[in-house]
Amino acid sequence: MKKLLCMLFAFLLASAGLASCGKKNHVPAGTTEAPETNTDETADVDENGYLRDSLPELDFEARELRVLSWKSAPYEFVEESSGADVEYSLWRRTENVKERLNVELKLEFVDGSNNFLTEFGQKVQTGLLADKGYDMVVQYSGYGMMGAMAGYYYDLNQCDYLDFEKPWWPQKLRDCVTISDSVYFVSGDISVCRTTGLFALLTNNNMLADYDIGDEPYLLAAAGNWTLDRMMEMSKSVYTQLDPNDPKSDGNEYGFVFINNVATDAFLEGSGIRMVSRDNDGKLVVDSSFTGEKADSLVNRLSAFIYQNDGVHISTKYGAIFPEGHAMFMVGKIDTLMYYMDDAQKFSYGVLPIPKYDKNQTDYRTTVNFNYSMFSITKSADKPNEVAAVIEALASEGYRTVSPAVFNKAFQVRYSENKTIAAMFDIIRNSTSFDIGRLSSHTFEEAKVKSMVFAFRETVLGNAGGWKTVVSRFGTKWANELETISRAYANGGKAE
Repeated sequence: MKKLLCMLFAFLLASAGLASCGKKNHVPAGTTEAPETNTDETADVDENGYLRDSLPELDFEARELRVLSWKSAPYEFVEESSGADVEYSLWRRTENVKERLNVELKLEFVDGSNNFLTEFGQKVQTGLLADKGYDMVVQYSGYGMMGAMAGYYYDLNQCDYLDFEKPWWPQKLRDCVTISDSVYFVSGDISVCRTTGLFALLTNNNMLADYDIGDEPYLLAAAGNWTLDRMMEMSKSVYTQLDPNDPKSDGNEYGFVFINNVATDAFLEGSGIRMVSRDNDGKLVVDSSFTGEKADSLVNRLSAFIYQNDGVHISTKYGAIFPEGHAMFMVGKIDTLMYYMDDAQKFSYGVLPIPKYDKNQTDYRTTVNFNYSMFSITKSADKPNEVAAVIEALASEGYRTVSPAVFNKAFQVRYSENKTIAAMFDIIRNSTSFDIGRLSSHTFEEAKVKSMVFAFRETVLGNAGGWKTVVSRFGTKWANELETISRAYANGGKAE
């Protein structure tokens, strides 16, 4: 991840002049949901047209806030700046908040990714028992629910200063994490990885031309007609053996490449299937679309696509096939372009949204890789409202400075060779969706219950079919675990 940050810095330093050519008092295309709030001519906006926050003048008298952050999230805080655009915007964001609120942040970074969630939780718990514990936790997105269920966090809806109606808190995400009118973890423009981790269909334009497909995928996507069937038809038979020793190795040419099991999450979300919804009382329940015919059909279609076609391949290496020009399509995070396409551009490439389930689906949908940060206020914070003000200020500053630097300058300039591809990035970002069933996956696993999204992955890639059998086996357990989460939230964020 540090390599990716350095790539961002290097490019944006070189392209800094591009920013000065933009019009003032205009909301740039592709910013995080900015248009939904910045329509009032009397709104308080900055010189670039970005909405300001509504925090009053505050002075925390140089108080030190202790922040525990997972080590794999180097983006969230930059303590020194070399002057590159994104690095500077991250550093300046934090410095602006510190100066504005007269507050100091004492940062501690520990392992906290998927493989270290237990240890991370122990660190949070130890902080709660200390004389001077942590005030704020910056955590892997999958840990937020685990910390909430352990009773470690304040209800953010009860804190002053946080304004979840502002565009730096995406509505779909805040609706997702709100249960029984309580919120214990949140993200948005405060975490740059929420943007760089968006799933998309990375596309080799040279191969589209070679197989006489041309611009059709982009035209279909722009018209709202890009579907799973069209993607499969275009790619399933595209295969050339380049490795004389192994017809199924990473060294061959394929129409479609899956990178590890997480790629299947994109198609689950992209198909408009919800794992979890709310009943009339607001309690979490397993959504009928996840246990019904649509999910069963999706599992069967994806399994058949993967295992019955020479042109479809599963790899574990992001840099092995697509960056070498040997995959027409690959599902991956958009930051894959930053990791692997900067050193030597060997072919023309672009991005497409995750295809719709069928032509009857109204909107595109995509999701985000788990490697972004959720922010929480611990119950060891003696002044949680001050911590809330810091979180609001960081998100607000990120919306106006960091997100435009990353999305507008990097993805819509450096990684878009024309306006059509830049528009695809807009479609992808605007289709971002969230499901509490996915965000609670690790909570299920901790309770010894196979999570919904993990069960889906395994069934698709196991090529065993039988989604109805999986639902029959786990459906009641899923419902019970969701009921436990709902009770915990109704009980002030503490599982019984």
